[in-house]
Amino acid sequence: MTREVTLTWKDDEIYTQDHYKIFYQEVETFNGDSRTKVVKDKIDVNELYPGRNYSLSLSAISNGIESEPTITSIATKPASPIIEELQPIPAGFIISWKSDVTSRQEKYTLLYNRNDTYVKSI
Repeated sequence: MTREVTLTWKDDEIYTQDHYKIFYQEVETFNGDSRTKVVKDKIDVNELYPGRNYSLSLSAISNGIESEPTITSIATKPASPIIEELQPIPAGFIISWKSDVTSRQEKYTLLYNRNDTYVKSI
């Protein structure tokens, strides 16, 4: 599982930036995850929670003065469920799973392949 988002941007060539301020806030949740980072260059953000929507703002900092932020949205992939039980029964199977406690998802899709016919089913 990866929770990493790579942030890249293009510098304005006529200005000199000392640092960049990155602020991200989870949306759709009261008192959700939020953090601020000040970085020298482009970075990978790996502490975002899976299955969540974030608002991200990026500002340039030069001589201690911060630019107007550029704001965008990021959605992270939900974490894969953890299979607790998979048991064959006549004409089918029993399966149970649990989700990662930090991940949010709306629904699950079950995809399986039959070994005797190689037919994929949902």
